[in-house]
Amino acid sequence: MTNLVFAYAWVLPWVGGVTALAGMYVLWFKRKIRYRYALAHVIKQQGSAVTLPIRHILFALRLGALITLALLIGRPQWLDTQRDLCIKGVDIVLTIDVSGSMELFDDLKDRTQRIEAAKREALSFIAKRTNDPIGIVLFASQALSKVPLTLDKTLLLNTVKELELGDIDANDTLLFTGLATSINRLRTSTAKSKIIVMLTDGVPSENDPIDADTVIGLAREFGIKIYTLGVGRANMAYTYDQFGRVAQIPSNVDAAMLKKIATETGGYYYRVHTPAELKSAYETIDKLEQTDIKTTLFQQYHEAFTWFAWFALLCVIAELLLRMFLWKGLV
Repeated sequence: MTNLVFAYAWVLPWVGGVTALAGMYVLWFKRKIRYRYALAHVIKQQGSAVTLPIRHILFALRLGALITLALLIGRPQWLDTQRDLCIKGVDIVLTIDVSGSMELFDDLKDRTQRIEAAKREALSFIAKRTNDPIGIVLFASQALSKVPLTLDKTLLLNTVKELELGDIDANDTLLFTGLATSINRLRTSTAKSKIIVMLTDGVPSENDPIDADTVIGLAREFGIKIYTLGVGRANMAYTYDQFGRVAQIPSNVDAAMLKKIATETGGYYYRVHTPAELKSAYETIDKLEQTDIKTTLFQQYHEAFTWFAWFALLCVIAELLLRMFLWKGLV
């Protein structure tokens, strides 16, 4: 249901009062010159006299235009009354490995680098989660909370688009520190569901000051599910040598550790060998994490200026046409 409201309703009593006083003055107090004609009674007896209150009709049209223009000062708006909506109640942190090995690719038919495939699917995932706060954490030789939980999808999308290897030192893979940083972003969240989607293509570095059990304990304490994505072919991947030729290079993922973190926190582990499988994994997570919360949308405004302006214009045109053609010389 749609109602008419005024953004500056406080001005309406003043505008209405002045307009009403002006109308009363013109109708009841202002004296109009009257002319008497000798044959007026004859014309009246023949029925040729105009009996309509012409003066009042024309004044009503003018007054209608003035009142409408006065109401525009109050900024009229159409307000859609409250309606129930279902939104998603999920807080999400995307935790992305930006170590040096993410420049490798795994499919000779699709030579998309791992980091580019990760960026592409993260962009698609963010675009789908229109009502969910999302944060971004990067990790390599250190962990960086790039974007806190936010509903600003433009900021999130631009951040992912501009992400490049080398934004932080890419020589190590402090995976557990990255997860701990992500948990810290979610620990004060009051959302019905809190998840981390962690993507990595390597083995955690030995110099990581945090271990898997600590991460699992923290996630359980704060009710956070962790989805882990192990990216890359088993044992080897591809890169380009100094001559631009494709070369094989050793590659490995600690699948057992990633599966343990996911399983013990209520999430899932996905082994991803190609960009196509990465797309499928993100789509599966998107479908799994759909928590509906019923909420109410109270305000949705649409400007009503055009309707009022047209009405005022029609009143002015109607008065002019009646004066110039139908009742010409009578007023």
